[in-house]
Amino acid sequence: MSRGNAGAAQSAGAVSGLTEVDYRLLFEQSSSRSLVLCPDAPRFTIAAASDAYLAATGNERAAVLGRGVLELFARGGSPIRGSDAAGLAASLERVQSTKSTNTLELRSSDAAPDELPGESAELLALLVNSPMLAEDGALRYIHLCVHELGRVRAPAEVGGRDLELTLLVRERSAELESAKRELEAFNYSIAHDLRAPLRAIDGFSQALSSDYAGALDSQGKHYLDRLRAGALRMATLIDGLLELSHIQRAPLCRSSVDLGAMARKIFEALQTGQPERKVRVTIGEDLFANADASLASRALEQLCANAWKFTAKKAQAEISFCRPAGAGHRTFCLRDDGVGFAMAHATRLFSPFQRLHKQSEFEGTGVGLALVQRIVSRHGGRVWADAQPGSGASFFFTLEADDV
Repeated sequence: MSRGNAGAAQSAGAVSGLTEVDYRLLFEQSSSRSLVLCPDAPRFTIAAASDAYLAATGNERAAVLGRGVLELFARGGSPIRGSDAAGLAASLERVQSTKSTNTLELRSSDAAPDELPGESAELLALLVNSPMLAEDGALRYIHLCVHELGRVRAPAEVGGRDLELTLLVRERSAELESAKRELEAFNYSIAHDLRAPLRAIDGFSQALSSDYAGALDSQGKHYLDRLRAGALRMATLIDGLLELSHIQRAPLCRSSVDLGAMARKIFEALQTGQPERKVRVTIGEDLFANADASLASRALEQLCANAWKFTAKKAQAEISFCRPAGAGHRTFCLRDDGVGFAMAHATRLFSPFQRLHKQSEFEGTGVGLALVQRIVSRHGGRVWADAQPGSGASFFFTLEADDV
């Protein structure tokens, strides 16, 4: 191995920090009902199985590994009884031919132990088959994961319009869950499949820069710096995208939250990070809200960081956090006297990756205010802004529905 390759491998290894054994343990001990399959159609040999899958099917790992998954399903090896082996085969073959995720709905009409007289029930699940690609794009494995959606019940004697509506609701619910699982599979692919080539780009760029510095002129070094900066920015954008997805799915646990105390700590941390900045921060009294503490803190961090960033060019900046007069006791406002923006572009503020200022002027990914909007929406509230170019900006938000 050359010095450059060794340097890249060390860099990539330092980023990941996990061995192959670690990854196998993480997979086997995960809570998902998963199998890893070889793309050796028509058999699709099982290469790995999670503990959760084995517990759901009552199988031992030694009895599962090396067997074909279709054989396993046909003999009752699926966590959902009554699974369609033919449908599974078709789904796996599509993944093998297209190298893209394919989903399969599983239904079981087995009666539930607590089923009431006069009721029928179906157990719904979604099977997500995702490609696991090597660095050269070749299909290495297929990840099979079973997501149980729950049991759907309906009265045994339902007819006419009621039956039609029941079936329509069931169909739409299944479509929604399917879309949700597809999104989760997509996010999983982003988190894992895209990070590996990014680490390789950064690692080899760093190795080239350090091992062959003498062979590069200033222009070549500039290109390498641009390459590494681009890889880092893409990794940051991926993190933002994943956080947006997590915010949408995070549980909501409301309690009485002191937003004023939160804001005070956030600004203290910002001042510590940039002690040379001269910023007068004013925080009002009685800034309590009925909200999820973790999510509210995340939203406030984004708003405070925005105010801090966009006042950076002022010798003496002013930022305030308060309840605006006449706006109601549920409304909060964060004001700054920074660069502001034109209200004609305000509709773009809360969309992911939309920026009103150039990257060369103010760094950022365009995810922060989108996170704020998602968090506020999860609480049933709303967020809006008022600003003028050169005269600062005010961000208003509520964390409760207007009719609460």
